[in-house]
Formats: sequence, C-alpha cells, structure tokens
Amino acid sequence: MSTVAGSISLSAPDDSADRRRHIIAIIAASSGNLVEWYDFYAYAFTSAISKPADK
Repeated sequence: MSTVAGSISLSAPDDSADRRRHIIAIIAASSGNLVEWYDFYAYAFTSAISKPADK
C-alpha cells in the first residue's frame, strides 16, 4: 500500500494554466453563442424584408 500511496501526486494543479484554460473556454463558448444569435437575427431580418406584402 505504501507504493501506491507514494505514487499518487496530491499536489494542486497549476493555477495559471487552469485559469488560462477557463478563459479560453469562456471566449470560445461566447463566440459560438454570438454567431448563433447573429444567425438568428440575420434570418429574422431578411425574412421580414423579403416577405411579400399582404393585400
């Protein structure tokens, strides 16, 4: 048991690398969300303009 316990590292992960990964993930998710909303509004705008007028 002492060899297993001695081989397991209980040190904390590098905080700067972990923080950087979180920031990159937030930026990536925000960029994807921005593209989806732009796509939605572009479709809504063009469908409202290209709709034939009701008479």
